[in-house]
Amino acid sequence: MAISPCACVIDDEKPVFLGVSEILKRSVEKTVQLLQRELEIKLGELEQQWHWDSLERISSRSASTAVSRNRRLGSVLAEIREGLKPFAKQLAAR
Repeated sequence: MAISPCACVIDDEKPVFLGVSEILKRSVEKTVQLLQRELEIKLGELEQQWHWDSLERISSRSASTAVSRNRRLGSVLAEIREGLKPFAKQLAAR
């Protein structure tokens, strides 16, 4: 004698009797959908974090390059000022 247990579930707003294997199949499908959605959300969060980290690295590099350029520019300007000292009175007169 075989027993085939069934359960009554609501599907599309109607009661439906399902066997154990169909209930398990639907449960697994729903779990897979939920896990996929969670992974998509996590992927979005990780992509956002990667984007911000990349911007931070680029910004940091740009800032250090600017500082280095300013130092070089400062030393170049100092050399120019030093070279123009003999002509300072002539330059100021104009």
